[in-house]
Amino acid sequence: MKHYVQILIMCILSICLIGGVAAAGTEGATAPENGSMTVAPGLDVEPTETEASLDEDLPAAAEETVAAPPNPASTIIFGSATVEAGEPAVIPVSVANIDEIEGIGVWVFYGQGAGTVKSVNLTGPLAGANLTYMADHPGHLQFAITTTALTVGAAPVQIAEIHFDTYRETPGNYSLYPEATYSTEFNESHFEHVTEGWLNTTPPPLPDLVGYLDPAPPQYVKKYSNGTIYMNPTFVIGNIGRAGVTDEIVTQVTFVGESENYTITDDIAAGANYTIFTDITIDPNYSGTEVVEVKEGADNRHLHRPPAGPGYHAGLRAFQQQHHHPGGCGAGHIPCDLRC
Repeated sequence: MKHYVQILIMCILSICLIGGVAAAGTEGATAPENGSMTVAPGLDVEPTETEASLDEDLPAAAEETVAAPPNPASTIIFGSATVEAGEPAVIPVSVANIDEIEGIGVWVFYGQGAGTVKSVNLTGPLAGANLTYMADHPGHLQFAITTTALTVGAAPVQIAEIHFDTYRETPGNYSLYPEATYSTEFNESHFEHVTEGWLNTTPPPLPDLVGYLDPAPPQYVKKYSNGTIYMNPTFVIGNIGRAGVTDEIVTQVTFVGESENYTITDDIAAGANYTIFTDITIDPNYSGTEVVEVKEGADNRHLHRPPAGPGYHAGLRAFQQQHHHPGGCGAGHIPCDLRC
């Protein structure tokens, strides 16, 4: 009996010893921080390692883009042109101090009297780039250019031409004021330096007519015993303008308060003269119904006027001639007073 009691005691001690060793192993180990276990000295425990994928478990870093600051030296320059009104004109457009830009947008404002935009053409380094433009509204042009990595140094380089059809009727000086931007991959900026252009249209060459008597009129004219007055003034119409007269000219002749028109159909070249030889007779016996009668001959123009009445007398009389050129001689109406 005593022998069985000893065996039971030995079993209980063995169980307690095993339990203590297990408890000691748990208390001597520290919690893993990076997938492995640290074991206290003296304990025979095999550590267990774990691995975590950084690609799967850690959040990816956000991509950051930084916009380039505006270039303080960026420049766009509009040129100038001077042409006769009615002739075509070309305004060049140049840029300077730009670095790897990918687009240019331009708004142009100009006086409506300058004319109309016929086209916009790209030149130089942008000759093959993409271009869109709109010029539907008078006095306003908008165009946009897309390209790849255009770089221009301090020396201006022409990139475009604006073609105008100028108006003949409104010569003058017209400014072309641009508002322009350039763009890179990340941002859009205004050109810091902008030079406006000018379109100067000069008046086209026109005829300019003057008239005079050759020889000069006498101070008095003779009255014959039967009351007749006779004169034969010679009128000269000179073209002192820069262009010839090719349209009809209506000449209005006024004599003693009465008028009549005479039409000149011959051309008068610049610097040339047109001469009218006349015979004027005041005949108290004239019974015609026309106040002023014009009779054309090969070289003469005959004008007859009825007498002015009992109080009519000889003396200095006004003979006025005006020239009107429908095409616009000089200011359009050139009068000249001729007196005899």
